[in-house]
Amino acid sequence: MGIFASRKSIEQHFARMEQRLARAKPMATDKFNVKTQILTKGMRKNTPEAGLELGIGTVTAWLSAHETLRLLEGTISILEGWPDSPAEIFISAPASASADSDAGAAMAHLPADHLGILHPSSDGELQLLGSLDPLEQKQLHSWLRQFAQG
Repeated sequence: MGIFASRKSIEQHFARMEQRLARAKPMATDKFNVKTQILTKGMRKNTPEAGLELGIGTVTAWLSAHETLRLLEGTISILEGWPDSPAEIFISAPASASADSDAGAAMAHLPADHLGILHPSSDGELQLLGSLDPLEQKQLHSWLRQFAQG
C-alpha cells in the first residue's frame, strides 16, 4: 500500500478492512464504550489499520487494535493513543510507572491488576480517567479478537 499502489487496490484494501471490522458490534460498559475504527497510516495515510474508538467520560481516543491486544496479553506494558487520535491517552498497568512520575502519581491507588486510562489535563498533569479491571480487560480482549489480528 505505498505510493505505487493503484487507487483501485487501495479502495479494495479499505473495503476489506470495513468488512473485517463489521464483525464486531459496539460494546459499552458502565465505564467506557468501544467501537471499531479504521485508522490510517503511511506517508499518504492510504494504508488502513484495524483500530478502535474508546470513549470514557468526555474523552474519545483512537487505539490500534493490534497494540491494544498486545497490552491485554502482556506483550507491552504501555499503550499510547493513535497519532491522529482526537485525544491523547495512555493505558498502563500501575507497575509500569515509576512511583515518582506523573503516571505513577495518577495511578497510585489503582489495584495492581487494573489498567489505568490516563489523559493529560489542561495544566499538563496526567489524570486518571478510569481503569479496566480484570473482567473488563477480558471482555475487551474477546471483543478485539472478533476482528483484530494479534
